[in-house]
Amino acid sequence: MNIKKKFYVTLSVFVVIFAAVVFILFPYLLSKIQDSSQKLAKSKEEFAALQKKEQNIADLEKKYQQVKPGIDEIDASFISRDATPALIVSLENLARQTNNQYELRQIAEYNDAIQNNGLNSINFQISLIGSFPNMLEFVAYLENMPYLNEIDIFQIQRMGSDRSDQGIGKGEIGTNLNIKFFESP
Repeated sequence: MNIKKKFYVTLSVFVVIFAAVVFILFPYLLSKIQDSSQKLAKSKEEFAALQKKEQNIADLEKKYQQVKPGIDEIDASFISRDATPALIVSLENLARQTNNQYELRQIAEYNDAIQNNGLNSINFQISLIGSFPNMLEFVAYLENMPYLNEIDIFQIQRMGSDRSDQGIGKGEIGTNLNIKFFESP
């Protein structure tokens, strides 16, 4: 065989092998590139979702810091069981300050959270005797107390005749109040 023929045969074999390798490897490499591209796109989407979640968390933290003083103020408006004796003393002082005779008739703990919008309460039944303006002043102070409260029952009755021996003057009224002070959740 001459050299030219040998060269062409070798070249032909080489071209056939090269073509076979290209046709076999090209689809394989193409599928690998597509898989890598899909993985990269998926990773980019996950990264974007994580960045968005991180931004949402940062925004929520900022909002929380803005409303935290209000939350602390709301928490302070609930009474704890430990503060009940101090509350009783405050109610007595409030009655004295507003020139009302004061009698605490009953204290009850109320655990029916369904009726109280999810909150437990300490209920007081109070009787006041005094003038109408003094009773209104007591109720106004009561409504402005630092503890969250609700007047459930509000009954007013005229006391009738002069009972100065009992400390009740003519024209005074008797008031019965049922008051709920809400406990901290």
